[in-house]
This record gives sequence, structure tokens and C-alpha cells, in this order.
Amino acid sequence: MGRNAFSMGWLLALFLLLAALPGAAHAQGLDDLDDLDDLDEDVVTEKPYEPGIETGAWEFIFQLGFLNLNKRLFGADNIIVDWEADGRIYGNMEIQGTSAFSPQFRMSRNWGHWGFQSTFGFTLGDFDQVVTDLRKRPEDSAAVFGENDPERGSFFQWYHDHSVIYNVLTKGRLIPYLSAGVGGQYYYMDSTYVFDSTSAFTLSFGGGLRVVADELFSVLFEVKNYRQTLRWHTDSVFMGDVVDPDRDDVLIDIPMTVLEDGAERPFTGFADETLNNIWYSIGLVATF
Repeated sequence: MGRNAFSMGWLLALFLLLAALPGAAHAQGLDDLDDLDDLDEDVVTEKPYEPGIETGAWEFIFQLGFLNLNKRLFGADNIIVDWEADGRIYGNMEIQGTSAFSPQFRMSRNWGHWGFQSTFGFTLGDFDQVVTDLRKRPEDSAAVFGENDPERGSFFQWYHDHSVIYNVLTKGRLIPYLSAGVGGQYYYMDSTYVFDSTSAFTLSFGGGLRVVADELFSVLFEVKNYRQTLRWHTDSVFMGDVVDPDRDDVLIDIPMTVLEDGAERPFTGFADETLNNIWYSIGLVATF
């Protein structure tokens, strides 16, 4: 009798368990459906991508550009331009640059309409010497300055700039912007007339157009003006270690001189040159 009662108890418990399983499965199914409903709601309510400026995001920018240096970099009147065994040739001289390759690397961050960026770049270019109004000392013969005599060389420039950006628009595929900043430029020139690098404080201003591709990439078209005043360091020697025409076994230095009131005098230095250099470029922006 006890064994039968024990068996009946187990059967009753098993029956109740089986009866409860469909209800539990049904309840779990409802929970799963609720989860699917929540998932569907998330998918449906997720905002589609809207092109524009991403507030607070950091941007890395690489730009390929050219700096317009087709202008006078420095010069002087009545300065020595050549030396010959029978005398020295003087003239009005200018060193003129050319349009030069000038890439830039930038880090930028935007907060809606306003942003800030730091720029680092360099320039590689060439220069030519232009000489007019030749004269010779002593005046025993005519001053001759052939087409191969003018100085030609190259220069290297590196610079940094830190600018405030104003984005005219913050939404859309096309976003115009303005910029203004301060920085510094440093020039190294392979010229007879200067012996060291020179540097200058720089003001910059410009603008451009951002073309937004997607969340990660944009393209920039930009034009910028860099304004600086340069003071070049003058070399005291025009030509070094040349053979003395009177003594073949002696080397001499030809000093840097100018003609003043018909007399040859030491050259004291070039006047300051204020340059406005236009820089134009295309660039790629990576947002992260």
C-alpha cells in the first residue's frame, strides 16, 4: 500500500509538470515576440544618415596644393651681380620665385558652425634672378651679363598655421566655410645673396567648399592667402676662394658690395619684403 501511494505521487507530479510545459512555452513565446517587436521598433525608429558637419568629431586632413610665389622675394639696386678678372659688374637685381608644390597636413575639430584646425606644411620651389641696368667697375670695358650668368636655384619652406573655421552651413552635401588664423613660415634658400634661413609671423585668411561623401570622408576645395614680412640675412661675401688676378697662387674673397654715389661700398642688407602668397588646393578629410 505504501509503495503504491509513493508511485501514485510520482505520477501526479509528472502529470502536473507536463501540464505546465505548454503554458511556459507559450509565455516564453510571448516574451520572444515582445523582443522582436522591440527590435523592429529600434530598426524603424533609427534615424537615417544626414550629411553634414559631425559635431565634436576629430578630422585628419591631407591636402595637395600649390603656393603662388611668382613674385619678387627680395632684391636691391646697384648691387654686385658678377665678377670677372678685370672688374665687377653691378645692376638692379631681383630674386623671383615660381609657383611651388605645397602639401599640407591638418588636424581639425568642429562644433557646429565653428571649428579649429592646426596645419603643418612645406613648399618646394625654384627661383630665378632678374638683372637690369648693368654697369661695370672699373669702367675699362663694357658690362657683359650672358643668359647663363643669372643665378638660378631652389628654396624650401615649411610652415605652421592655426585657424578658426566658420562653417556657413552645418547640414548638406555642400558646405562652404571661411577661415582665419596665425602661424609662422620658415625659408631656406640656395642663393649667393643670403647665408641663412629667415622666418616670419604669418596671417592667413581664406575659404573653401566641403563636399560630404559619407560619415567618414569629405573632399575640400580651398583657396587661402598667407601674408608675411620677410627679412633676409645678407651674406658678406659674394664669391669665395677665387684666384687673385694679380697673384695666381693666392685665393681671395669678393665682398658683397653696392654702388653708392659712384663708389663701391659694403652691402648692409636687403629691405623687408611683404608677401601675399595665394595657396590653392584639393584635400581629403577623414572623420573619426
